[in-house]
Amino acid sequence: MNQDKYVFAQLTAFLNRTQFNNYVRKYDGNRYVKQFTCWNQLLARWNCSSNGSNSILR
Repeated sequence: MNQDKYVFAQLTAFLNRTQFNNYVRKYDGNRYVKQFTCWNQLLARWNCSSNGSNSILR
């Protein structure tokens, strides 16, 4: 059984989560958010774009 991380998890390890959270706070990005935060939206969009999808809904 393979014990390594998934490729997507390895790619997200390069993102600086603290710096991203500072930008979100600076520009009030999560102002009206209930569940789908800016971080989740970034990961969803990045995953869709890496899969060649045109929309998150598809």
